[in-house]
Amino acid sequence: MDRERDNLLKAFGKRVAFLRKARGWSQERLALESGLARSYLGGIENGKRNLSLSNIIKLSLTLNIPVSEFFPISEQRSDLIPGLKETQEPYVSLDDKTDV
Repeated sequence: MDRERDNLLKAFGKRVAFLRKARGWSQERLALESGLARSYLGGIENGKRNLSLSNIIKLSLTLNIPVSEFFPISEQRSDLIPGLKETQEPYVSLDDKTDV
């Protein structure tokens, strides 16, 4: 379980770094804008920090992206989350007008 968690944290950290760099921001800039410590952000990007949902939301708001951008999981990569295929329900849009 620890290995799976470590892999997920590393993948999440790489995604944070990619999104930060896509904006042309340094860790220092993201830290200042988000209110998170630069060393904490470094730990996230290196897969060493298991951050809370509130900090994920802070990063999302700071980068002006939806939280889902941190989790770009396709059908081919669902193996990153153990048990996902067994528990995954079909996507239903809240905008759909049909009865479910």
